Amino acid sequence: MSTPDASPDKLSSARDVLVGSASSNFRLPLRGRGWETGIVDQAIRDVASGESRALLFVGAPGAGKTRLLGEIITKSERLGWRAVVAAPEPESHLLPTAVLVEAALAARPPILRTADVEALTGNLDSRYWLTQAFRNGLESAAAENCVLVVVDDLQWVDSASLAILRSLIATLSDLPILWAFAVRGGEHGPGVHATMNQLLTAGTTVTVEPLHIAAAMEMAADILGARPDHHLETMLSRAENLPLLIAEFAHGLLEEDLVSVDGDVATARADQATLPMMFGSSIRERIAHLPDSTSRTVQVAATLGRAFALTDLAELLEETTSNLIRDVEQAITADILVDGSPLHFRHDAIRETAEAMLSPSIRAHLRRRAADIRLRSGEPLLTVASSVADSANRGDAAAVALLHDAALELAASDAIGAAGLARRALELATTNKQNELLSELVPVLWVGGSPDVAMQFSERVSRVLPLEASARLQLAVARLQTESSFSSAVRTTTAALLIDGVSINTRAQLLAVKALNLANLGDYTRLESTLIEARAAAEAAGEAAALSTVDATESVLRFYENRFDLAADLIETATARMMNLPGFIAAQWLPEILWPAFLANSVGKNREALRQAEVSSDEMRRTRNAVALAFWTMVRCRILFDLGELAEAKLHAENVIAMSEELGLGDFARATAGVVLYRIALVEGDFAACAAQRADVQQMAADPSLRLAGSWLLALTADADGDSEAVLRTTEGAYETLAAPTPSMTTPADFGDDAMLARMWHRSGATKRLQRLSAVTNERALMNPGNTLANAIDSQVHGIATGSVTELERSVALLRQGERPLLLASALEDLGRARLDTEEPQRASEEPWQEAADLYEAHGANRDADRVLKRLRAVGIRRRPKAAADHHGMLSARERQVAERLAQGVTTKQIALDLSVTQNTVITHVRRIYDKWGISSRRALIERVQGERENR
Repeated sequence: MSTPDASPDKLSSARDVLVGSASSNFRLPLRGRGWETGIVDQAIRDVASGESRALLFVGAPGAGKTRLLGEIITKSERLGWRAVVAAPEPESHLLPTAVLVEAALAARPPILRTADVEALTGNLDSRYWLTQAFRNGLESAAAENCVLVVVDDLQWVDSASLAILRSLIATLSDLPILWAFAVRGGEHGPGVHATMNQLLTAGTTVTVEPLHIAAAMEMAADILGARPDHHLETMLSRAENLPLLIAEFAHGLLEEDLVSVDGDVATARADQATLPMMFGSSIRERIAHLPDSTSRTVQVAATLGRAFALTDLAELLEETTSNLIRDVEQAITADILVDGSPLHFRHDAIRETAEAMLSPSIRAHLRRRAADIRLRSGEPLLTVASSVADSANRGDAAAVALLHDAALELAASDAIGAAGLARRALELATTNKQNELLSELVPVLWVGGSPDVAMQFSERVSRVLPLEASARLQLAVARLQTESSFSSAVRTTTAALLIDGVSINTRAQLLAVKALNLANLGDYTRLESTLIEARAAAEAAGEAAALSTVDATESVLRFYENRFDLAADLIETATARMMNLPGFIAAQWLPEILWPAFLANSVGKNREALRQAEVSSDEMRRTRNAVALAFWTMVRCRILFDLGELAEAKLHAENVIAMSEELGLGDFARATAGVVLYRIALVEGDFAACAAQRADVQQMAADPSLRLAGSWLLALTADADGDSEAVLRTTEGAYETLAAPTPSMTTPADFGDDAMLARMWHRSGATKRLQRLSAVTNERALMNPGNTLANAIDSQVHGIATGSVTELERSVALLRQGERPLLLASALEDLGRARLDTEEPQRASEEPWQEAADLYEAHGANRDADRVLKRLRAVGIRRRPKAAADHHGMLSARERQVAERLAQGVTTKQIALDLSVTQNTVITHVRRIYDKWGISSRRALIERVQGERENR
């Protein structure tokens, strides 16, 4: 719903968007807020100097938060700033991005264009692309002058808008933007809580308390025209020093002629026990003191929401509009309602109080009827869904259908909110027909964080659904379980396959999903037979997609069985089959479509894999498929890490993390890109970054599906700390799974990890473990005699285990043919140590160590370089570490390109287009420039670049 009278052509100030801004109270002097306005004034000065600032006002309803926001708007408009003002309503939390979009379109000139918004909304990616659009619009506006972004009543903002705001505050922190928010005190949902926490660290939080008594009396004097005397001051104390209640009280005194003014002193005409009817001891009494029909009209109107049409109110009261005119005019005169089209309550506290005066049963009845009326009047479904959820009774078929539709509509942008509507629909449903309809909401419940409810309902509804429908429901559940519990997905598909009469098509899909999850579990005993059965069913049914999933799953299995050529043939066949399907979209075949690049990278064809990832990323960017782009960016950061291009790998990993909240990817991105970031921090010797990510790594190690990968990171950490006991403990899982066709450490497997593991176990004296590892790498090499990487790692592991200089020399020679410089450096390091141990001439050790140090330093592997330099010192060779590429603020070539363009006034969007990267990648470059140069604002960057030009 739009704020009344908020269209641009009706606004004389952006402040008019705020609720209550039309009241005379907004024009009174601001009393008792010297400390708060001091903070505001300092923030405005900081922003005017080119910095970004964020303010959060927290307080009770009526404390004056909105008035403070209005003061900020007034001050900023005097300076010619652009203002973007959002004033959400209670129903706004179910309207994804509507609050921000309306505010951006209402700004003068608009921050967004209507055509752009319409093109971006309606799918899972919309939040990501809208964030980009908001970022571009605000950046362009900030290039011309400072910008103010105001959001009142943050507690009513939808989760998608909150996520966008969090991203914008973080990524636009170098621009002259003042962010100002107001929120009620108390408990809030996770989105509001996360936003408040961010503002707590990135901005200034101001608790708006009731006024001091002196300020409260000054405010009363402004309204009364004179200073209250002692008796009137005592009466005014009933207002609890809240600005809203002080205004109600003082206006009531005047309108009911209960005060007289003598000179500069205002005196009550009545005794202290007499209060104005307009106020009473509370807003409740004020409404109760209205004429009966007017009080009833106000209470009933409150069930229609903050703003409402007179015709809707008439229908709800079963009256004609003409019969309501007197009551509405009296409510306007009493300053409860504000005239306009539509009518609206002057303050949310008044509306909430009026609605609370109705008995619970009558309130629920009216709200339910009001929802139907609002829908017939053309209000969006999601606007009224919350009211229906609160007021409907069990068995209300219309409510069940409405909440079903609303949950499906909301699911793409707010999974948690959609799940809440779905749960309420389940509570209201009483018939099999209703339950059958709601079976479509099982995925909504699952994705929205209610998997237990989803499972319980699916089990219940499966008993009343037709057999085929029941099997397909369990297929949907199994696909969802694939993301979190492989064993549960296997149990679900197994149970569904026992249902008699299931179509061959559904059976083929169930078997394909079962096979995929058996592979994920590493249950290769059952996987072989399931793959055979799934392939037969898929071929019989002509289910090309299911058959391709079977091929992709078998490809992974054959890779871990060391049958590399067969693995490549299978995924190539699967991909070709999918691409021949009508309407096939590669971005929708995730994660299978990623496997060819992962496979090429794992077998040592790293540059080929990178080309695949880059081409696919460019295509996803061109077609604006943000989720697929994020997945391909994860692939790229892993490949770049394996190639030793640590700076680029880190850049892309940070890009994924930045995209994750905008896309709602949650912890998945941290479990992929997060692994790369942690490993980079280890090899760079960035102990602060390791410490910051340690909790995430420990959480991975505790997660059954990520246990081996998390444990491997802990093992690498223990090795860096020289803790042999911890190394043995954290590699126990890797030892147990070495011979199984499954990844024991990194996923997908990195053969280079075997060399690291061999080195760890050799130092720890784990001879038995080392022997098993050597046997595993040897079998892999024998089965793939033409694979350079597999044979190089086998020789390296064997050389570490036996001290064989010959094997290590062979490993070095093979790795020189490959594309893994850091693996080559590690083999050179091992070769130098083996030569020293065999008492060869000192120079024989020095040469490989010198080359290893060169490679480590060239790729930024500082910790590894330091270790080799220590080895050289131990044999009498002293060599200083080479300076890192960015030492003393030196920028990389790409960072210099970004800095030069920013100094020319080019926007982030245009830079991303020029350099063929994402906007988040540009933002990451900018952050690095700031870190290197010790600055924090775009203005400071421009001055630095311009100064360098002048000094050339």
